[in-house]
Amino acid sequence: APLKPRRRPSVRAAVKKILLGAAASERTATSGGVSPSVSEAFWDAPVDKSPAVVASALLLAGLVRPTDAILVASFTGYAAILGIVGSSSINTVQVDIAAGGALSSGGTRPAMPSLPPRGHVPSLVSNPLGVVATNSATYRSWLRVGAGLGLVGPLVAVLWYAFGPAGTRSMEAARCAARPVFLLCCQAVSEAASRRLLAPLPLRILVPIAYSAMRLGPLWDWTLAPVPLGIAGRILAATNLVYWSANLFGFLIPVAAVRYMRAHFFCVEAAEVTLREG
Repeated sequence: APLKPRRRPSVRAAVKKILLGAAASERTATSGGVSPSVSEAFWDAPVDKSPAVVASALLLAGLVRPTDAILVASFTGYAAILGIVGSSSINTVQVDIAAGGALSSGGTRPAMPSLPPRGHVPSLVSNPLGVVATNSATYRSWLRVGAGLGLVGPLVAVLWYAFGPAGTRSMEAARCAARPVFLLCCQAVSEAASRRLLAPLPLRILVPIAYSAMRLGPLWDWTLAPVPLGIAGRILAATNLVYWSANLFGFLIPVAAVRYMRAHFFCVEAAEVTLREG
């Protein structure tokens, strides 16, 4: 009787190693080769709780107007309604070219899907701005300047006006500096929640655009506040107004919104069309 060939242990180990490596790199392959930071943020990166803590502290300290809190709550409810409507199912129709253009039911799908129907996630969906743009030194420097001007600087101003020397204390000045910080922290929380919940790309880009527009009013009031702010405080307020106006009208609306919409309609909404001869 012929002898049965024995499986070599090295072959088994090699196959096991290949399978484990494929399982470990599944998300990396799905993300389309995006950078690790983008891939982690797209899937299940932990949500930073510090913006929520800062916003809650400012609200509890009485440094935020009730109208600002109502505005945030109203927009959150509006975004939630849009998310519910977008996730509702609608009937689809397919056109059979081989049958002379006959219409047939294509089943159901979400009204505004967040991911492509076939499971593959292109890099434009996980990073609509593009890997080259988000990894560029200019983009990262712009974000660092925004974090310094919009968060660190105003928080220092709030602490200075609230707990500084007796001649510089002014709770009204502290409230003027705290309002834009509160809205910025709420924006960070909303953006993190939209990524975590895999909201559709149009809703995700709506969050920074809406909050940036809401923040221009408090920034204008801070810049032209009739209370003493000091030279440094007045310059900080005016610089914030210029920076966030440029960020809204020079980047978010003409660049980011266009790229998010392009990624949504070309990578998520677009249906594959197959042409056959005859």
